[in-house]
Amino acid sequence: MKKRTDVAYNNYDIIFRNMTEQFREKVLDFYGIKTAPIVRVEPTDLPKISVQDRRMDFIFLLADDTYLHLEFQTTFSEKDLDRFFAV
Repeated sequence: MKKRTDVAYNNYDIIFRNMTEQFREKVLDFYGIKTAPIVRVEPTDLPKISVQDRRMDFIFLLADDTYLHLEFQTTFSEKDLDRFFAV
């Protein structure tokens, strides 16, 4: 039985990225690009950043010892109310 080998969809990107880093002194000549010499190859695999800001916009202490919470919102949905009540 023949064993199946899965090949990544972006296999050419992976190969060219690694080869370009390995041969950085010659890669610009190979592509016919005339520039200043490469000093270093900067990383391009950047981490994915996911931001979930759970802070309130403003809370004011009022003169009567109560608090006023103001939240600036660009959408209007009942789902927003559930999120505002989250602890």
